[in-house]
This record gives sequence, C-alpha cells and structure tokens, in this order.
Amino acid sequence: MTDPTRHRPLVKARTPVASNSVLEVYFDHLVQPPDREVADFLVVQPKYQDIDGVTGVCVLPVVGDRFALVDCYRHPIGRMSLEAPKGFIEKDEAVARAAMRELAEETGLSCSAANLIHRGTVAPEPGIVGGRVTLFSALECSGKIRSDLSELGMSSVRLFTMAELSDEIRKERLQDAATLVLLTRHGAAAGRP
Repeated sequence: MTDPTRHRPLVKARTPVASNSVLEVYFDHLVQPPDREVADFLVVQPKYQDIDGVTGVCVLPVVGDRFALVDCYRHPIGRMSLEAPKGFIEKDEAVARAAMRELAEETGLSCSAANLIHRGTVAPEPGIVGGRVTLFSALECSGKIRSDLSELGMSSVRLFTMAELSDEIRKERLQDAATLVLLTRHGAAAGRP
C-alpha cells in the first residue's frame, strides 16, 4: 500500500475567499517537493462535520416497491436534476437524525429508525469539496408526499419503479453521483445488479 503522507502537499497558506451559512471557500497555497506548487488550490469546506468528516447525508426513500426522488433545478449545471433527498448536517447533529430530517423536509415522508439502513459513505468531489456524505435507504416510508417549494429550485417529488429509474439513468436525467451510488448499493443489498 502506498504511504499517503508521501503524496500529501504542505499547506503553505490558507486564504478565506467566501462564506455563507453552510460553506466556506478557501484558496490553499500548496507545495509538494521537489517542484510542485499551486498558489490558489480551491477548497470548498462545509461548516459542520461529524468526527468522521461526514458533512452531509443522502437518503433513498422506499415507498412500497417504488422510490421517491426529488426533481429540482440545479443552478451550477443549469438544468433539472433528479436526486435522492440530501443535505448538510447541522451543528452537533447525528447523521441518522440529519437523514430523517432531510427525508421529512424534502418529501414529507418518514420511516422508523429501524428502517433507516446505512449504505456507507461517498466523497462527492474529493478534488474540491472537503467532506463526505453518508448514504441511507429509508425502507417502508409513509406519509403524504409533498415538495418543499420553499427551497430554491425544488419542483416535485416523484415515485419511480426500478425499471423507470433505469430509463431515467439511460436518458441521463438522473446524473447525481451520490444518488447513483446509493441506488447501486441499495440494489446490491437487495440482490439486484
């Protein structure tokens, strides 16, 4: 196994660039001997993280034999995106609690704590974002499906069969990396490819 410290650049300086309610943006001046140097390496750091460096959650709601996904406009890519509910953890919030909160806020659905199944973590963009996302399946969800129209870009919550999701992936309407990994891990746990 390769020694990660051998490839770790030294941080010569960190310059704050911007900040909002959930993120901080920096330019790091990195140096890696003998002759590599980047004066403005962009780092986006969520403000809150747990002890394991987890900064957000993504949860796949299962309603009967269908999956509830949020259809929302994503300004950075300039298009609609079909995604599992997700969001940042709040200060001192446990990841499972954050998953239940995001599930309720974005879809109106809930599940019992016993039906919130951990599916590992992902690093959505490790070259820029300093954080990881914990993935969950929320089995046997119930409640009245609704959209959180107070959140910027939110359009609707829709139910899909696995065949319909496969079609959405093929049409490239479902491109969100965390959602795709979560669907894959959920399917593998259920014995599906």
